Amino acid sequence: ITVACHDAERIRFNQLIGTYSFDFLGVYLSENHEIYRQWIGVIDNKSKKDKGPQGWIKLSITLLGPGDRQKVHNIEEEIDKELKDDFEAGQIGGMVLSGPTMKQELNFLVVTIFRGEDLPNYSSMGTPSIKAYVRVDFAANPKTARTRAVSV
Repeated sequence: ITVACHDAERIRFNQLIGTYSFDFLGVYLSENHEIYRQWIGVIDNKSKKDKGPQGWIKLSITLLGPGDRQKVHNIEEEIDKELKDDFEAGQIGGMVLSGPTMKQELNFLVVTIFRGEDLPNYSSMGTPSIKAYVRVDFAANPKTARTRAVSV
């Protein structure tokens, strides 16, 4: 499940601001089959100049299968309680649409390609030639691997 936020201005209509993806099974296996009133940071993985969250969206997602019942929430009561709790604590967090502090952690994805087999040995011109490469897409970030030409 991918949530995308776009710019609706006339000049830059439909320009992507950022996206966030949920795992379908992860949402369904959550309590009440829902992600409820959760802040998400939308990230633009297609732009090299945009780093980190481009903004925050508070949303709910519910996935129901046959025989499942949706939990009914009293949204007005919950918002009033959030505002009261924030006011008593001297904060305005419930009134300001800003996301929570998110811990960022550096991780690595390592993909090793050992060899290719049975690749077509002809170019579009019909001459014996192959210039194959490997591309890995992860989190909407396509990366072309550095390759060496090896003739066998």
